Amino acid sequence: MSWLETAAIIFGLLGFAAMGAVLALRLYHNPFLLSGLLPVLWTHVKPMLIKYVLPLFRRMPPEEEAEWRRAVLQGREREWLDRRKRKGRE
Repeated sequence: MSWLETAAIIFGLLGFAAMGAVLALRLYHNPFLLSGLLPVLWTHVKPMLIKYVLPLFRRMPPEEEAEWRRAVLQGREREWLDRRKRKGRE
């Protein structure tokens, strides 16, 4: 990574920190802003949580889990996972 990329990352993170500080100060001076901001944020974040986070906690079907356990016992877990990812994309 070059010094330019490192500088860009550092300045980007500083920018996010500054935005967070400004938002925190605004919330400190006007607590009613939070009561209007939270519902708006929740309506935008909730679909992303449902789409990306919930599937991470879903259990596999019993047949697929048995197949996965057999692959783990045979030492072919990585191959099985790669095949499962390819099958999901098709």
